[in-house]
Amino acid sequence: MGNARVIFVGAVSVILGLYSVGLERANRAVARVAEVHAFQMQAEEIAKGGVALAINQMGTSKPNTLPALTGLSMFGGTVSYVVDDQGLAADEARITAQGVYLGHTVVHEAVVKLTSVEAVSKKKKWSNWQAVKTTSKFGAAEFVNQFVSE
Repeated sequence: MGNARVIFVGAVSVILGLYSVGLERANRAVARVAEVHAFQMQAEEIAKGGVALAINQMGTSKPNTLPALTGLSMFGGTVSYVVDDQGLAADEARITAQGVYLGHTVVHEAVVKLTSVEAVSKKKKWSNWQAVKTTSKFGAAEFVNQFVSE
């Protein structure tokens, strides 16, 4: 009966050991996804800040030369944006901003429409542009689980 107990306890120990190794791998995978998500959220906020900067640059009317910016440091990362009006109405523009935070990149695109070129009140208005459509593009390849063995 003594050998049976030793074998049983040994088998249970091996099973618990394998179970704990699986839990550790799962914890590392979840931590990696959480880290990537947090960094991408920050990169998205940086890109949204770039859209706001572009709208501010455009001012209260559509400028002849549409603004662009490259590599401005913002919120611990960098932002770049390009404004174009290809394929849009005369009172619209497309702002494509790229936010980078700790190597994670998010591209935020906004189509903005000129609401009015006249001053509504005595207060200075910084911009007459309103976002019509916005989209964000995340790098899906970053979510690949590096802890899964193939």
